[in-house]
Parts: sequence; structure tokens; C-alpha cells
Amino acid sequence: HLVPLLDLVNCGEGINEYGEVTRAHRTDFVENVAVARANKSYKKGEQVFENYAQPNYIYWAYHGFALDENSHDCIIMQMSINTDITATMSAEERKVY
Repeated sequence: HLVPLLDLVNCGEGINEYGEVTRAHRTDFVENVAVARANKSYKKGEQVFENYAQPNYIYWAYHGFALDENSHDCIIMQMSINTDITATMSAEERKVY
């Protein structure tokens, strides 16, 4: 969805006065609007951050940055597991097994 001017807000954890990670925007599908609200009180001249709520691999792949602290971070791993237990056994161990 397009939210004019929201793209001017940099990404950050968006922690409120209570230490909770929050998002500044939401989409209201009933009213068919996007709503952006500050997650805390900001002082004049203080930079406003928006929590985009994405893992770092998305930020890096699509936006070219990653956050040092990211409560939504995760990793993607591909693994294969050899289910043949005898594959790592010596010939002597296979005789016993």
C-alpha cells in the first residue's frame, strides 16, 4: 500500500516508553485506509523511526541495509539430513548395528 511521506521515515526498532517494540503504521481494511501514528512522544528535532517489522535478510535484499538490533530477525537455512545412520559408521560398527 502507498502511504505518502511515510517513506521519509527511517527504519528502526520503534521502542515505546514501556520498552515494547511497536509499529507506527497499520492498514485498516474496514475503512480502506493506511494509518500512521507515532509510537511515542517525540521532541522537536528528534528523528522519527518506523519499525518495518521485517527480518534483516529482507532489508538487505530489497533495501540495502540491516539493523544491528532487530526483534523480527531470523535466518534462512537449507539443510539436508542423511537419514541413513550407517553412512557415518565404520565397517566394524556396521557389523554390530
